[in-house]
Amino acid sequence: MRQPDNRALLLDMLLAAREARALAEGLTRDGLMEDRVLFLALQKLIENIGEAASRLSEGARSKLPALPWKDIFGMRHRLVHDYMRVNLDRVWIVIATDLDPLIAEIEHQGITPEPENE
Repeated sequence: MRQPDNRALLLDMLLAAREARALAEGLTRDGLMEDRVLFLALQKLIENIGEAASRLSEGARSKLPALPWKDIFGMRHRLVHDYMRVNLDRVWIVIATDLDPLIAEIEHQGITPEPENE
């Protein structure tokens, strides 16, 4: 069985979290509720974080014990399989409180995007 590319998966998580944070900058819960397209974009980025997390090896996850892996997997599962009942408040909590700690933990592991060649 092929081993997962843990660095690439962590980078995917980091980039999705950063993009979600950037899209949500200055956003309020009510603003999120009023902008369906933005809500769906943020929901997809959160789903992508969960998908990458689910593919990480156990060893890679164990190096980041502060992250709530079970919650990350559960959120992805809800977004993918129970998408008709996604709770806006739960998505808002992820955006407002969970992205920054996720970003910090991954960056603390030395995971950062490669500088673009100019």
